[in-house]
Amino acid sequence: MRPIKIYSSIIAGCVMIVLIIFARQVFWKVGLSKSMEEQDIYYSFIEGQRLLNGENPYERILYGNMRENQKYATYFPLFYGFSYVTQALGKTEFPIWLSFWKRVFLVFNWGTAILLFYAFWRSRFEWGGVFAAFFWLFNRWTLAIMFVAHLDFLPIFFLVASIILFQKSRWLSLLLFGVSLALKQIGIFILPLYLIWTWISVKEKRGKELLKAVVLIGVVPFLSSIFFLIWNAEGFIKSVLFSVTRLALNGLQVPSLDWYMGWEGVSGRLFMLILFVLIYWFSANHQIGRYTGAFLIMSVFICFNTILFYQYMIWVIPLMLLLLLELKVNFTQPIIEA
Repeated sequence: MRPIKIYSSIIAGCVMIVLIIFARQVFWKVGLSKSMEEQDIYYSFIEGQRLLNGENPYERILYGNMRENQKYATYFPLFYGFSYVTQALGKTEFPIWLSFWKRVFLVFNWGTAILLFYAFWRSRFEWGGVFAAFFWLFNRWTLAIMFVAHLDFLPIFFLVASIILFQKSRWLSLLLFGVSLALKQIGIFILPLYLIWTWISVKEKRGKELLKAVVLIGVVPFLSSIFFLIWNAEGFIKSVLFSVTRLALNGLQVPSLDWYMGWEGVSGRLFMLILFVLIYWFSANHQIGRYTGAFLIMSVFICFNTILFYQYMIWVIPLMLLLLLELKVNFTQPIIEA
């Protein structure tokens, strides 16, 4: 049976190469939206332009009311820094700048597909990896985000790499999760899961290991933010927290519970927070594995958050696909090790 298994792995690897090549053709066929200057990526270009002109992109929020969105800079600054560097190197026109970054997003899109294949391959389920890669590359949400060239492919890649590598290389995993947050902090509610997984995975000096985990996760977001904290701490902090205080907005026209009940602010997010706490409790009690925990967190975020944009949808897809691996877990082992 072993030679058959080797041949199966080789064939699966060849199919993956074909998928990657085909994906390139599909993504260029998809093209770009004609309204790119209305998309989030355009405002990431503008924030880089502001930095190039010596302006602080986080200061604008000081003239707002923390409720109405005026296309503020709300992400941690790592990608804004990349936007600035790209323009400083000569790509100062938006179409040229965008052409470069679309290629970068394509590479990280491929990278996520390869990570999914790797996760299944190391579990001796390589054809499951082919399925996962195909699903990720060609589902409607991935194609839609390629069409508008959102930057989500970068933080998703680092999040998926982080979760896959946690058991094998915990320190690297924590660093990669920090990179994901520094690019776009959509995955912030998964952070407590990393601390729970760290606590479970060590037997001695747990407090010290938790502190290390916090430092490793926080180092990249902190280093990328320190310049802006010194420049204008109030503007930076208010910009990052704006997502918590802003008015509800639903880009998919699918209202959440808070809309029907007329809840706003903290009350509008209360049930989401309660469900998060339940997921953390499930994880701490070994009732769900890493992939299930992360999948549930992002699912709750999408289904109960007062804010919903269609780019949020692709965050849950790789985590959903990784659930297949937990179906193969020997449940006589602690499920956190899946």
